Amino acid sequence: MILPRGVLVLAIIAILSVALNLFLAGNQLGHHFRPAPVQMTFEQRLHTWWREMSPADQTIAEGVMDAHLPEIMEKWRAFRPANQHVNQILHSENFDPAEAKAAFDVASQRLAELRAVMQGTLIEIAQKVSPEGRKHIRAPGGF
Repeated sequence: MILPRGVLVLAIIAILSVALNLFLAGNQLGHHFRPAPVQMTFEQRLHTWWREMSPADQTIAEGVMDAHLPEIMEKWRAFRPANQHVNQILHSENFDPAEAKAAFDVASQRLAELRAVMQGTLIEIAQKVSPEGRKHIRAPGGF
């Protein structure tokens, strides 16, 4: 028996629709069974600067980082709320441009202080590790 062309088209569309829905449902269910991506803290990310260095250079880099970590974390703890305050002002119902500029100025200053400490630490690490170790240093990206 031959089906009319319209019925055949509807049957193909129905089959494709079921297949697409099964695919999308499987994709959504798959999220429940996949492990969540690991989110590193700021401090954990700091310790990735030298992960590809030799063990001897890693020990040197860890020592330098340990010496500067309290100051870095202090600057980080000052920057984060300043940056969050900027976001609060930007999303505020009663937006005030002058308040936003002042908040941006504070956050920028805190970020500059954090970057200065981090750059100094990275430079000190680069001074103390081997030339081969320096080849594996990557400048940190965003925070």
